[in-house]
Amino acid sequence: MRSPQKWIVLLLLIVAIALSAIAALRSQAQNATEKQRIDKTLWPLVDHSSPEPSDAQARLNRSAKSKNHDKSDWRVDPTDPADTTTRVDGVDLTLPDMPLAQSKTVVIGDVLNAQAYLSNDKTGVYSEFTIKVDEIITNRDVLSISPGCVIEADRQGGRVRFASGRIHWYSIAKENMPGVGARYVFFLTRDDALEDFHIVTAYELKAGKVYALDELSQFGKHDGEEEAAFLMRLRKLAVTSLQRTQQ
Repeated sequence: MRSPQKWIVLLLLIVAIALSAIAALRSQAQNATEKQRIDKTLWPLVDHSSPEPSDAQARLNRSAKSKNHDKSDWRVDPTDPADTTTRVDGVDLTLPDMPLAQSKTVVIGDVLNAQAYLSNDKTGVYSEFTIKVDEIITNRDVLSISPGCVIEADRQGGRVRFASGRIHWYSIAKENMPGVGARYVFFLTRDDALEDFHIVTAYELKAGKVYALDELSQFGKHDGEEEAAFLMRLRKLAVTSLQRTQQ
């Protein structure tokens, strides 16, 4: 027969394993709870019958931005009985967790405002975010930016409210929208100087932790990571990436 001491050791080992499993499950549950913080009912909204800006210059500026979303595959349609339309071909599944090479500009900033807009031909919808820049991690864009400045960044999708009062949600699979009042590391790019920045991806900085905005596994592995460690690694990678582009 086994001695009482061996039974005690075995029992303590079982308890230790059980406590470790419980801790892991709690951590997963906490991260899942954090993921639920993204309330898609708060996504930027536009009325299908929204009038154009009354100011002539503002109208020209908005028309130039909205033109990039004309002839959209979404085909925004008030008679569509569905409540959601999700495109599965718009997200780049091969993006690395730190997409520095795919981003011209990486900043830390706070979202001050968000608004959805329709394309000029009303077939597409996009959301525009006003971001107050706190820190520039890297900037290879022709636009010179500095801490404290305000920039605009957009992302395809948003919510459209039709005349009937029904709201239709348009999105790219695996992509979410930043929340107003939240703080993020934004990975941004754009094709030319006349466009807004486009959001490649982002990480929310919340209570000293990091949470991926988008739902790809390479981003999600950082969920719950310490903010200080994440940013330290990002800054080092940004320096290395910049040096490679200059070679």
